Amino acid sequence: AMRHLTRSVALAPENSSLHLAIAGFYEQLKTLDKAVEHYRLAVSTAADSEAARAAEKRLNLTLVKQYAASGDVDTALQLLNSMLEEYPNDARILQHLGFAYLIANRFEAAAAVYESVLDKEPNNDAAHMNLAGVYEKMGNVPAAVTHLRRAAELTPNVDRKNDALIKAELLEADEAQKRGDLEGAIAALQKVLVINPAMSVSSNRLAGIYREQGKIAEAEKILLAATGANPDNLDARMNLASLYAERKNFIDAIWQLGQILGKGDKTAQYSVAEQLYQQLANALGEKLESVRSTAKKKNELIQALFLDPDNVTAHYELGVIYTQQRIYDKAQESFENVRRLRPDNPQAYLYLGEIYNQLQKHAEAVEAFATYISLENDISKVEKLKGPFAMALGQYLYKEKKFEAALTQFIQVLEIQPNDAYAQYHVALISAQKGELDEAVVAYEKVLASVPSNTAARINLAMAREQLGQLSAASELFGQVAAESPAGKLKETAETRYRLLKKRLNGLTTSAGYSVTIDDNSNLSEFAPSEEQTSTLYTSFDYNYRYSDQWQLNMQYSPSYATYHVGHYDYLSQSIEPSATYDKRRNLYTVSYRYNKLEGLLNELAVSSTNLYSLSWNHEVEQGRRLISELTYQEYSATTNSLFNSTTSGLNLSYSKSLGKGVSGTLGYGFSANENSSPVNDDTAYRSHSLSYRLSKWLSESSNVGLTVNGSMTNYLHSDRFTRVDFSVIPETRRENTQWGLTLSYNYRINANVRFFASANYQQNDSNLPVLVFDNRGTRDTKD
Repeated sequence: AMRHLTRSVALAPENSSLHLAIAGFYEQLKTLDKAVEHYRLAVSTAADSEAARAAEKRLNLTLVKQYAASGDVDTALQLLNSMLEEYPNDARILQHLGFAYLIANRFEAAAAVYESVLDKEPNNDAAHMNLAGVYEKMGNVPAAVTHLRRAAELTPNVDRKNDALIKAELLEADEAQKRGDLEGAIAALQKVLVINPAMSVSSNRLAGIYREQGKIAEAEKILLAATGANPDNLDARMNLASLYAERKNFIDAIWQLGQILGKGDKTAQYSVAEQLYQQLANALGEKLESVRSTAKKKNELIQALFLDPDNVTAHYELGVIYTQQRIYDKAQESFENVRRLRPDNPQAYLYLGEIYNQLQKHAEAVEAFATYISLENDISKVEKLKGPFAMALGQYLYKEKKFEAALTQFIQVLEIQPNDAYAQYHVALISAQKGELDEAVVAYEKVLASVPSNTAARINLAMAREQLGQLSAASELFGQVAAESPAGKLKETAETRYRLLKKRLNGLTTSAGYSVTIDDNSNLSEFAPSEEQTSTLYTSFDYNYRYSDQWQLNMQYSPSYATYHVGHYDYLSQSIEPSATYDKRRNLYTVSYRYNKLEGLLNELAVSSTNLYSLSWNHEVEQGRRLISELTYQEYSATTNSLFNSTTSGLNLSYSKSLGKGVSGTLGYGFSANENSSPVNDDTAYRSHSLSYRLSKWLSESSNVGLTVNGSMTNYLHSDRFTRVDFSVIPETRRENTQWGLTLSYNYRINANVRFFASANYQQNDSNLPVLVFDNRGTRDTKD
């Protein structure tokens, strides 16, 4: 075009229109000197006509561009302002003026000029675009985005529209990242890639955000799409190589680096790629050539499938490579294609079974293994599948919450591979869910012996030990998880439990509760029952001090206040109990003393005080079996009437045993010997024997049911002096009381903070002598 125009001007040098046309072309080509030359010739050849005036205006605008390009903004502004005196409403002059102000960093003035253009021409897309640039410089991003989107709506040019939309989304992404809204930034950058998939800046930024979030698969997908849209996007290839190297995917890392290095040392990415390649070469050593060969073969197979999607050999070999790389989703796709094309290929099903297992698709894994067994004729190969098949079946059954059946399969795996940590871990999980905590502890310890870095096993072991009352060991385990785990839910749980256990072992813990009791026959009278409503507030302050690994000291203060609303009286009970515990291997020895004082606040009367001394021995006989014995001695003193002062000695024994399948049993025996200090009231002295048995069953990891049967026999040492039948004394009869009871209990953990309890109790008391009770009028009533 320029050649033809130049020749035309040479043939007709006085034609102002030709000079004007060629000047416009030179201006578009940014050859401003030539443009100025021909604009001046157009002015001179057009004389004083309207064409000369138009040519002069275009000449001056071109001179403005020249001045601005050379940095002489002041001269450009002077010329533009003089032009505005002649053309005050010319939008093109105003836009040039705004641009000059922008170059001079006079942003407010530039914005005012562009706003005035839009006042005159609201649909001027170029003015919206330029004003957006000014607002961006001023830091007013929302206004910039608004004008960019308006420019995109108005312009008929598709490229300009896309350019405006891309700039708007990039600004939105910048702002979102600044305020920490990574999801907002991701959404904006994804819109950019929809408009222009080959835009490397957006793809690399988006991949960077995904990597920051730990979404490595998404980052890889974006970068692969970027290299697919533009194979020469070396930034994306470099980021891919870095990502693969971090994940130890040396095959794909070497391939991407090879693509960059193949472009020669003139590229900006060459030196970085060469450095990373050398690092990988040093790490791989002799394996480098094998990795390069596999990378080459892998990409040849991908190309082969591009040419022939039904190439079964390529699908199979590519699936093997993906499996070796542990890229299981792509390996699954490859072998499913093999199955589609060759449904009688047993090896495809074997690979699919292993891949499904890795992808936690256990039902599909079981089906694939079963198909392999039916197709494989070599019995020795089928025998080798027993372990993997049992593992897949166990995982499927566990997912379906068929825990007993799953446990059978995991035990079968352990019979074949005793050191399989994954099977051992599931045995531990199921044991814990069934309430077999001792068995769970053993299994978790085996897991940690094989895989010390298994954080989940360590924290579960800590929880099991805490439930068993092994607080010191549990605290140590929680502390290890809290110190070594990365940020996340496990670390938070471990830190919380560690703090609480540290307080229980060496610090102050508190608790408080409130209860309401409604009794419709508090005086046990058939003729005149008396109703009572009681509310009780109770608290406890428990301070522990761990003196050494073996010695634990404790001080507990427990006040409670009970109000009897019908009888209009109250009781304040206060007890203080120091204790010391010595821990030696499987034995816990505890010595304690408790002082309790009971008094009424409304009537200002002290009621009684109690001194209790105890010595206990807690012995772990073996895993799942525990023996607890306790000796007690109590002194009771009635403040208002010494007639009731007494001493009581006691022996308590309990033996607990895990019975398997989530069931545990506890057998208890108690003996008490009471002596009354006053000879007048010696008929209250007694000897008592009690026996109890409790069965507990874990229905699930969050629910438990228990059944307790208990009975006791109390024989009084002296004849009863005060019990009367028909108001006649029976002095030679000693009282004998028997009692038995049945309790059914259930508890369910609704969530981490709420637990539901329910219990039903039946109790029967029998005596060989009548029982004296009082009704609410103070009259006596006897009953058998």
